[in-house]
Amino acid sequence: MEMADHGPLHKWNSCPDLLNVPKVPIESLKKLHVYDFDNTLYCSPHPNKQLYTKKLYDRLYNSSSLLNGGWWSEPCFLEQSFTNMINSSEEERAKYWNIDMLELARKSEQDPQAISIVLTGRKEVYFASMFSKMFLELDDLTFNAVCLKRANCGSSTAEYKISLITDFLDHYPSLNELIIYDDRPQQIKVFERAFSNSQVVHVQPQFKMLEVSDECRLVKEIFERYHMANSLVWTPPTCGFIVDRTTYRTLINWTFRFFKKKYKMSLLPHYPMYIPLAADTNDEIARIWSNNNPQVMKSPSSTKEICDRFHSQQNLQGNCAIKFNVIEIGYRTSEKYRRTLEIYYKVEASDSNRYVSPSPTTLMAISTETTLPKGRTELNSLRWVSLDRPIKLKTVLGHFARLTTTD
Repeated sequence: MEMADHGPLHKWNSCPDLLNVPKVPIESLKKLHVYDFDNTLYCSPHPNKQLYTKKLYDRLYNSSSLLNGGWWSEPCFLEQSFTNMINSSEEERAKYWNIDMLELARKSEQDPQAISIVLTGRKEVYFASMFSKMFLELDDLTFNAVCLKRANCGSSTAEYKISLITDFLDHYPSLNELIIYDDRPQQIKVFERAFSNSQVVHVQPQFKMLEVSDECRLVKEIFERYHMANSLVWTPPTCGFIVDRTTYRTLINWTFRFFKKKYKMSLLPHYPMYIPLAADTNDEIARIWSNNNPQVMKSPSSTKEICDRFHSQQNLQGNCAIKFNVIEIGYRTSEKYRRTLEIYYKVEASDSNRYVSPSPTTLMAISTETTLPKGRTELNSLRWVSLDRPIKLKTVLGHFARLTTTD
């Protein structure tokens, strides 16, 4: 009788150990609460853009030729996150979850009139056992079902979710409240059209990145699995003044407002942004680090010590902080695509007594995906606009490299 009363729970649940059939009469169930998993309930890791060239990033994120369908279909990344979470202290464990969503999920669990389910587009064939293991480790979080996407069940995640929710609404005629929690705006719109009387809550996405060493190791293992390990290489290291994340966002937000959405803003320079060294040599690194201290520059042992410290710094990190002012923005539209921009920034040191370059001319801040214009003619082809008020940039003298592929 229970199977007939709660057919959708048995039909769609992907983790037998997690099935929790309501104990109340079926006619007393009035609410269906649906919780998306990735970046809604759980702070799932994204690929770290700092680690990859755009070519490799796009391949990791979308390619079915390399992975089981992309980052979100490859179990190792989420499994590493689960392992880290389970082995963490109680305080650290909380950082892996959206605390507000956890509180709502617990209220749903305690409400005798509610059916609460986790509904994710993660593929059941790859992730069901992992989800069972994770939720069994959590004593204080229970749902009536945990539902993962099955093969041949809708061409998209949204279609799959709509099919499942519709099945629940048809089976339980007493339901008069549907609340869906999701972080993806496109899916939000689809749900609002499909279920006009529902409450669709757009949750601000949250994520927790993997440790760089773990992510690099896992990507390498994937390439080895596909017999492509030799095609995974690091780009040559780039040295320069690496722009701080916070001031980078300030600069990009200002740039967005400057162009007033006339162009494709997705093509703005992305992080990491850096100001290249005028001369990429150990002497120049020591000169900048020491602020052109004559005593340091006369001592081979002192310059070597500085260079050793510089090269031992981690990717995109540094101990020598230097501030700049953005004084001009230069741009031009692509010859092929008029709404596509090339953008550069001219900067100068905030402190005129701070040594940053052997040349008195202003430096250029650029993205990792572009190169400096070649020659004065190309520089002059840009349209330069002086800023009414300089934008302050915090930087560190550092280096970075990215993973890329040779094929």
